[in-house]
Amino acid sequence: MTRRFSLGAVTVVTFLGLWELLGRTDALGDHALPPFLATASALGRAVAAAEFWMAAGHTAVQWALGLAGAMLVAIPLGLFLGLGRLRHRVTRSTIDFLRTIPPVMLLPLFVLVWGTGLKMVVLLAIYAAVWPMLTQTITGVRQIDQATMDTAAIFKISAWRRFWRVLLPAVSPFITSGVRVSAVISLFIAIVCELVAGSPGIGQLLAQAQLGGDTALMWGLILVTGVLGVLINTVFKTAESQLLAWHPAYAKGQ
Repeated sequence: MTRRFSLGAVTVVTFLGLWELLGRTDALGDHALPPFLATASALGRAVAAAEFWMAAGHTAVQWALGLAGAMLVAIPLGLFLGLGRLRHRVTRSTIDFLRTIPPVMLLPLFVLVWGTGLKMVVLLAIYAAVWPMLTQTITGVRQIDQATMDTAAIFKISAWRRFWRVLLPAVSPFITSGVRVSAVISLFIAIVCELVAGSPGIGQLLAQAQLGGDTALMWGLILVTGVLGVLINTVFKTAESQLLAWHPAYAKGQ
């Protein structure tokens, strides 16, 4: 653990040092990449202002609502489709087609129908975040040995108990991994909506920095989005390990 942390710290320091060097030497030309210290300074001034935290609050709300909405849709639907062989076969091609459509391509349509407010951002975030959870849930259900379910039925275990004692424990690792992936997707879609459509949030601040020619702040906000993505993934991965510590697949890694 200590060695992994040390290697990670060395990688980060090396990356930031390279960033500073490229910025100082203007290696990319036209001052496209400011030095890291200048970027950190601009970001520090932005963080000290109330406007940044209001924007971060908007982004957090849109991210959370998008992820929660996707969970409410994807998990029950995935269980329903996965449990029926015919339902799975009939819907598989449609799901494969819809999940390959880049959500950003649908942004103009969503703006046209729902405007640029909270509703539009949340709905597009839901659309983007649904697919990893849905496909993972279906995969988890389909991998359950049918003999296990048949044995439970033979012993006249009620459907409700089969769901809680057999189905859900077997599918839960797939669901949690899908939620973790979707959490990051929901965040990035929310920020893209703010950036392109002008919805309130960190993405809107990024667009304003770009239009104002504040390259250092622009890179600082890009860094913030990356850090948020890593933080969300780390938090969900840790929660996943703790919640599923009883599962053999996670117990082996401990």
